[in-house]
Amino acid sequence: MAAAESFKADYNIAELARSMGANPTVLRSKLDDACDTHILGFREVIAITHLTRDHRCLQAWAFSLGKALISLPDPAGLSDDELSDQILSLQIAVGDFAKELKTARDDGMITKDDFKKVQASIRKILEVTLQLNAELEQTVRDTPPTPPTRTALRAA
Repeated sequence: MAAAESFKADYNIAELARSMGANPTVLRSKLDDACDTHILGFREVIAITHLTRDHRCLQAWAFSLGKALISLPDPAGLSDDELSDQILSLQIAVGDFAKELKTARDDGMITKDDFKKVQASIRKILEVTLQLNAELEQTVRDTPPTPPTRTALRAA
């Protein structure tokens, strides 16, 4: 899985292996797509995810199944600043998509590699949109009851 292999470029594998109680050379081999002799196991992916707080393997797995991964919202809901940040994140994702699509079309055709980049930016839009939806859903409250109407009291 390319997502697992990409950890080698972004993290100190020897340090990760020590934290997991694994041999660094073996872990490096398990993260190598071309290696047939060492296979990365589910528990190891979970350990790496927990240690790095990086969910790229889980995101790649979800995407391969046609799913999107989003974080559960904080039950306390969003502050106004957090809502603004979520909206800005969505706008950034849409802008990144537009840039990738324009770059892909610059030469008049979209290659497989171009499409992978465009598809990744579309996935990001979906994830950010679903996250925003989940966050907004946490802010929904029941409609307050209608206050009683005032009636004039008449003296008899």
